[in-house]
Amino acid sequence: MREQLCNPNDIAIIDLEKNTQLVGSHELAKEMLQLLAEKLPRDIAVVSQAYDEQNYANLELAAHKLVGGCAYCGAPALRMAARALEYAANDKNPILIQSNYTTLQQQVARFKQAMNAILITDN
Repeated sequence: MREQLCNPNDIAIIDLEKNTQLVGSHELAKEMLQLLAEKLPRDIAVVSQAYDEQNYANLELAAHKLVGGCAYCGAPALRMAARALEYAANDKNPILIQSNYTTLQQQVARFKQAMNAILITDN
């Protein structure tokens, strides 16, 4: 059974407090977010290539990989957007794929803005 998806704009783009609880350390939680931020361009490039090629199997796998990374780094909205894209690719639904791909791109932009704010606040 699939989890119920909501609008990613309705949830936090970064949940540092929850991630700190998960990993046990605020510093480790920030490091994990930083690793996600560093890896994100490569992961999104793989998603984009699969999307452009309309390779639904690769798109599903790339989105699934992103879901996993987001789950352990405290990026719930990005995770939700990637999960929706994963489901749409699994269903081979081009209309939902296009919509969810756009949503994922929007959440990536939100994540980058939030990370910049965190980095500025820490300095």
